[in-house]
Amino acid sequence: PGKVSIARRQEAIAAAKAAQPKPGFFDTRSWSGEATIGGSIISGNTEEQAVNAGLTLDRKVDKWEHGFTLLADYSRNNGQTTKQRLAANYGSKWFAWERGYVFGLIDFEYDDFLQFDYRLSEALGVGYRVLQTERMTLDIEGGPGARQTQFETGGMDNEFIFVLGSDYDFQIRDGLKFTNDTS
Repeated sequence: PGKVSIARRQEAIAAAKAAQPKPGFFDTRSWSGEATIGGSIISGNTEEQAVNAGLTLDRKVDKWEHGFTLLADYSRNNGQTTKQRLAANYGSKWFAWERGYVFGLIDFEYDDFLQFDYRLSEALGVGYRVLQTERMTLDIEGGPGARQTQFETGGMDNEFIFVLGSDYDFQIRDGLKFTNDTS
């Protein structure tokens, strides 16, 4: 009798967990992230001011992983603007297999000093989680995509791209994580 009641209780707990609704995509409780802000002021032979800000959000639910990054940089030197950049990135991974996944990403970039008004890139592809331990993961991925660049001169460039990338995360201890994303 004791073993049967323990098994029934465990079944009831598992059923109750399964019956709980999954958090929605925009439910803030299912996202984690960080924000950064920095700046500098230099005076002397030159007068320079700089400010930068960033926001990173991540969400992992069931077989899905989502990531969003927003970066802004601005600087002036002797009254002249020397940097004015905004970049945003959204990526999603769906783990269709134990370690294999399908991904999609969208990148937006505005840089006042690179001779274009904006650049937009999209890609779809497949990836594989090469390393997965309790504190460390390494993903590699690749796939075709497209890039649209709107030039300051009014011209538009559409091109085919191929994206290759890796994503390495190492949780050193609680509150301390090393990451390296390449593409």
